[in-house]
Amino acid sequence: MAFIRTELSTVQRDVAALVRQMESSIAEANQFISQMQKN
Repeated sequence: MAFIRTELSTVQRDVAALVRQMESSIAEANQFISQMQKN
């Protein structure tokens, strides 16, 4: 049972890191699109 809790914590941490990376990529893409629309 302890293994499952540990694994769940690992998965939650990995998902949180992935979400942060995705948010950063989306912000970068939005900035790029905004700059392209100005030109």
